[in-house]
Amino acid sequence: MSVLVSCFEPFGGESINASQELVNVLSSTRKDLHYLVLPTVFSSAVDRIIQTIDLIRPGLVIMLGEASGRASISLERVALNFANARIQDNEGSQPSHELIRADGPLALQTNLPLERISDVLTVEGIPNTISYFAGTFVCNSLSYGVLEYCLHNSIQAGFVHVPLCERQALEKPTIPFMQSYLAAKAVELIIDVCTKTK
Repeated sequence: MSVLVSCFEPFGGESINASQELVNVLSSTRKDLHYLVLPTVFSSAVDRIIQTIDLIRPGLVIMLGEASGRASISLERVALNFANARIQDNEGSQPSHELIRADGPLALQTNLPLERISDVLTVEGIPNTISYFAGTFVCNSLSYGVLEYCLHNSIQAGFVHVPLCERQALEKPTIPFMQSYLAAKAVELIIDVCTKTK
């Protein structure tokens, strides 16, 4: 099964994004996966990833994003049809209390086996939670657009938030972090569970 793993570029004035650091680690050993670094931009992130999905036709899409303040891997159950940005994206857009899709459902649910994934991560000693709120920034907007597309095309897809990485923790010592190698291991386990249950 072909697998696409996406991550985001830094945003909000930061020089690092934990999801991109994770992908840097993962891609050094897993050459069999497809990787895509997305702009942290409402207007183009979804279009960019869907173009890639159409090109490589993966059976599984794992979207990664950074969640400052979270201490564990967050397996996102749903994406909300709502955009409300507390900061501007990387092109200066800042939607306020807007629907992502005017005629779309209020929420879309991932088709990944989250309970089984969570059980495997727990056995491996990786802190994780099943989350019901992916925020209302670009991560959620991406998740909503990709789930809408993938669910209609029988593709497994889901969004995973990761804590800050160790490099970021040097500048923000009071905020929880997870070492990139451990977060990368979590993603490998997620892929393993999904590809074996398809």
